[in-house]
Amino acid sequence: MNCREEFVRIPSAGLELAGVLHLPIGATKPKPVLFLHGFTGNKIEAGRMYTDMARVLCAAGYAALRFNFRCHGDPHYLSRNIAYHMPLKMPKTQPTS
Repeated sequence: MNCREEFVRIPSAGLELAGVLHLPIGATKPKPVLFLHGFTGNKIEAGRMYTDMARVLCAAGYAALRFNFRCHGDPHYLSRNIAYHMPLKMPKTQPTS
């Protein structure tokens, strides 16, 4: 199956997360696969693992989305206003038991 790759921007707390959407051409309602990288990773991953996996899944008829969490990969929004704690949005209150 042929696939189309689209660069996408996902809004997140005033920033944009860079991503790539893989869509099988001609498929109606393809099942989705979401790639989530680790703390030191990005939407491509080591050895282009996520890129290659998304393309294989797309060729099999699945839609795949891979993206960078905040402060990972491209584009880099590194400035004085961004710190390492920003990839995770912490709750304002602690849950009680």
